[in-house]
Amino acid sequence: MTGDRPMAIGREAADLVFLEVHRYKNRFFVSVHKDSTVSDVKNMLNSVIDAEGKRMELFRQYGSHEKHSKLNDKSALTTCGFQPDNATPDRPAVVVLTFNDEDPLHVINKHRP
Repeated sequence: MTGDRPMAIGREAADLVFLEVHRYKNRFFVSVHKDSTVSDVKNMLNSVIDAEGKRMELFRQYGSHEKHSKLNDKSALTTCGFQPDNATPDRPAVVVLTFNDEDPLHVINKHRP
């Protein structure tokens, strides 16, 4: 991870980005430094999700949840549009987690009422 920051204290806390990762019925809440990459987020998720042998992809949702954009592993979260002022603890940015060739729309809609 960028700078190996296990926690943010004081001013560093203002540089955090908060993500809500959706995968079917599961929700994972992740807080990372704004300079972290998509790959850093995947590594965090990989430590709590059994994804062995599966290709993990993250997608950003747009509009009415019908449009998704695949996030590049090497991109910084700020490059993807996630900023400390638009991905906050009370309004985290939503991303969709898929494995292999899953459709992100299917992953978020399969268990909706």
